[in-house]
Amino acid sequence: DIVDGAAKTKAALLNPSPMPITEQMLLGWCNGKIQPDDLVLSFFYVVKKEHNEWIEREDFTIFLTAILLTHPGLDFLRETTEFQDRYADTVISRIFFVYDRKDVGRIYLSSLRRHRPSVTETWKQLADHDDIKMVRDYFSYEHFYVIYCTFWELDSDHDFLLDKDDLLKYDGHALSRRTV
Repeated sequence: DIVDGAAKTKAALLNPSPMPITEQMLLGWCNGKIQPDDLVLSFFYVVKKEHNEWIEREDFTIFLTAILLTHPGLDFLRETTEFQDRYADTVISRIFFVYDRKDVGRIYLSSLRRHRPSVTETWKQLADHDDIKMVRDYFSYEHFYVIYCTFWELDSDHDFLLDKDDLLKYDGHALSRRTV
C-alpha cells in the first residue's frame, strides 16, 4: 500500500506522497520481494500485483510513466502526451510479444527466465545509459517511430484500428487476401 491509489496519473507521480514513506515502510515492502541473488525474481515480484502470480499489461504502466518522466533520453517526449502513450503501449506490446507466447495477457515467472532478450537486463540498461538509442530492445525510440509511422500509414481512417483493407496495403500489397 505504499503506492497511493491516486498515483495512476503522471501529475500524481510528480507530487510528494501524502504520507511520508519511512525506511521501515520501504524495508517492509521490500521484504520478500527483493532477492539480491535473483534479479528476474525481484523484477517479477516488484512489477506484478500482490495477489497475482503473473504480470499483466497494466502492471507496467506506472513504471513506464516513471521512465517517461525521468529518463534523459526521452526528454523530448515530455511535451507530447499522445506520443508518450503510444510509446508506452508499444514498449508493453513488444515485451508481451516476446514473453506472452500463448497470447493470454499474462507473463509468468517461467517465461521471464526462459525467453530472450531479457527484459530485466534491458531495464537495467536504462539506468546505465542516458542515451535511449543505446537501449535497443523493447525501449528503442527509433523502433517505436518506425512501428508508429508504418501503422499510421496503413490506418487510412486514423481510428487506431487496422481493418482488412488497411492490412492489404502493407509493404506494397505484399500480403494476399487469403493471408489477411
